[in-house]
Amino acid sequence: MGGGCEMAPDPREVILGEWAHCEDEELARRLFPFIQAMHPGRRMVVTALGLSIMAGVGAGATGMLLLLLLLGVLGMVFSAVAGAGVEIELAGPVFTVVLPLWILGATVYIVWRTIPFRRATLASWMRSGFGHLWRAWWPVLIASILMWGVVLLIRLLPVHRMGYDPQQATAFAVLLQLIMLGYLGWVGGTQHRGEMLVDRAIIWWARRPDPLMLEGALRERCAASADAAGPWPELLEKRLMIYLQIPPALEQVLRDDLLGGSWEKRFYAVQYLTRRGGAIMEPLAGAAATGKYARLARWLMRCIGRETAERLAGRTEDVLCPACLCHPAPHRVRVARRRPVTYYGCRCCGQSETFRDYRPVVAVIDARMSERLADAEGEIRVNWLVWNRLFDCDRVEIVHATDYDVERFCIMVGNDTDARRISRYRRMAVTVAAACDLSENTLRILRSRFGRVAIGPAEGVTA
Repeated sequence: MGGGCEMAPDPREVILGEWAHCEDEELARRLFPFIQAMHPGRRMVVTALGLSIMAGVGAGATGMLLLLLLLGVLGMVFSAVAGAGVEIELAGPVFTVVLPLWILGATVYIVWRTIPFRRATLASWMRSGFGHLWRAWWPVLIASILMWGVVLLIRLLPVHRMGYDPQQATAFAVLLQLIMLGYLGWVGGTQHRGEMLVDRAIIWWARRPDPLMLEGALRERCAASADAAGPWPELLEKRLMIYLQIPPALEQVLRDDLLGGSWEKRFYAVQYLTRRGGAIMEPLAGAAATGKYARLARWLMRCIGRETAERLAGRTEDVLCPACLCHPAPHRVRVARRRPVTYYGCRCCGQSETFRDYRPVVAVIDARMSERLADAEGEIRVNWLVWNRLFDCDRVEIVHATDYDVERFCIMVGNDTDARRISRYRRMAVTVAAACDLSENTLRILRSRFGRVAIGPAEGVTA
């Protein structure tokens, strides 16, 4: 749990992160009413200004390049008409006065066209020309990187022997770069307004929230803004609760709802699988390998890994799995061609959903004890004859048992492969009731498996 000074995240920022990164266009459309009135923030303004200024400079420089070419042609024509001895100087005034003004004017125009400064909201930004400028920027950036990489190779390698001139290659690259920036300027200055941009990657800084955090943010916004809630109150309060209480089979959740269902079923499946935690990591790894929603499955695995690490990493010795009586530990799940995902769960069954507080655990071998497990006097007493499998115990008590029962227990301990338990057996105390008549051979087997074997003073062994 976080400290008391930590501030809860803004619900709208949480919803914005899911809207920017979710795979379902329909889900994004359903989330947008919650965030459409948000101001996009300083990072959006800085990004928009940077790209718009680049586009404006590119448009101005490309326009000036065309103008210089035109002036050059006109100069050649005038020189031919006026005579060979007459030279007309036009480039000097153009470069010193007109060029800066031209570039400045193009930049101001592009910025004015693309950025809605007045009462800007996320909806107005997504309908502005900047949205189209964002979509056009990426191919230009990739092409520029490749082009200048080739130019760098030409300048560094001895390619002049093959007929390549590094100076000409650089000049040609500069020309192409101006043309590409001019294309950006054309996009930013001529696109029509009003069309909603579908490329949500424009919100590059937003972090996708964990599913449970998203659910909490949606509930909070539904309570605060009934107009924007739409179908969400009924979906969260009724349908989701029914799905969580009576879920389909795990295979159906993965195959039909997460990977092949509607956006609503996929939303339910994500919430349900997040709550299941470590128990579904192995099946989820298969869905994360390939397919349309493999990215969603991988993100869900990472969310489970983060949530279980935050909740259990510092408490592995403080809790026990109620089904296995084992402490949690980190598990690594491999995904094809991806980095393994680490999550925390029970060392035996892998579940991370439910744990009980730790108390000293005593393995009791007592034929007269009918209970499978008893909580008494600050400890957990487990009847191994009924439990019939190994667990994380702190000591062993043998009250009423035959040689066969004890030797079977020792064989199971000797075949144990759990590293944590193996390291503790040699330090574990075993107490045998005086009334329990075990043979010397059985006692010798006990001493070979455990650290200390003591004979109790009377029938029945006290805690």
